[in-house]
Amino acid sequence: LRIFLLILVAACSTQLLVAPRSHAISTADSPATPPSTLENALRQWAASETCDTAYFVSTEGGGVRAAAWTALALARLERHLGDERFGQCLVAASGVSGGSLGLAAFVAGRRMLLETPNLARGGTSCDPDALLPEQLECRLGHMMTRDFLSPLLAAMFTVDQAQLLLPFALSHDRGTALEQAFSRAFEDAFPTPPGRLSPFDPRFPLSGLYAAANSGASSPAWTPMLVLNTTDVHSGMRVLQAGVDLDGTNTVAGSTRLHFSDSFPAAVDISAKRGTATENSLVGAVHNSARFSYASPAGLQDSSASESIRQFVDGGYFENSGTTTLLDLVRAYRIVSADDTPRRLVVIHISNDANMASGQPVGAFESSGTT
Repeated sequence: LRIFLLILVAACSTQLLVAPRSHAISTADSPATPPSTLENALRQWAASETCDTAYFVSTEGGGVRAAAWTALALARLERHLGDERFGQCLVAASGVSGGSLGLAAFVAGRRMLLETPNLARGGTSCDPDALLPEQLECRLGHMMTRDFLSPLLAAMFTVDQAQLLLPFALSHDRGTALEQAFSRAFEDAFPTPPGRLSPFDPRFPLSGLYAAANSGASSPAWTPMLVLNTTDVHSGMRVLQAGVDLDGTNTVAGSTRLHFSDSFPAAVDISAKRGTATENSLVGAVHNSARFSYASPAGLQDSSASESIRQFVDGGYFENSGTTTLLDLVRAYRIVSADDTPRRLVVIHISNDANMASGQPVGAFESSGTT
């Protein structure tokens, strides 16, 4: 009892007097090429003649189940509709919590398969010679059945417990452990070829998903725009993370139709920006969207000015469907594409309701008459 009381007093004293700023969010070096803007990216897609339908997706939170359901539902739609009817025609997607992990895995995995023919089997039993939709579904299924919980719990009861007694921040907290578990699972399902960086590597920036298109090089396929939602602790406002600048100047036409405050009311923008040295890593942005209390700590965005300190938690604290941001993206698309060829617009919401009438990812989609 005496030893326990001494430890308790030491922990309380450390936290009250010299508690370090810990649980920093994961950042990565920005690519040399500045990120595109939301307006330019939407204009680029709208000017293409590949698709006669514009798909938009929102997906709910709900832990690993939501991640697996999202990834596999999208992969099944890819198989059902064909790449040129879905993956290439998916304009933008809004994710929350576990849904953000499923979205990011789908988009990053699809891009890797498109850019790397005959991708190694890795730890999966998937046929590397199969068609892309079949491979994508198989590999995502493998990724989503990995163990994400054990590394988190191990760090929670070791590093995070020790942190209570130490006046300096430890780097490998339970948040870092969870991000590394995501990275290992993706690498096991989508082995990175030599000389390249895995999209789920902590050093891979969120805007890196669009680096080929940003640099002017020919891109094998359109990469859907991801907006991953998190929540600001102090204001309760939604915080938007994207690999394109959501508030940038339209460098193509010289004028700007979209302004962040108008396009995304009552939101905070931490998307990729021109002229910044660092930005959120892809896996860090996924984690920021899925920082649910107790399981994962609130993420700290620190700076030299104390008033600029922010903490981020699960996007579901603002709203758990992702539809608020998706509707904003749809409105932005309609503004930008007003002068282009009209297309059918299809909005898909991926619910995490375990009591859904259809047990198949494409069941509700087929019954709605949109195929």
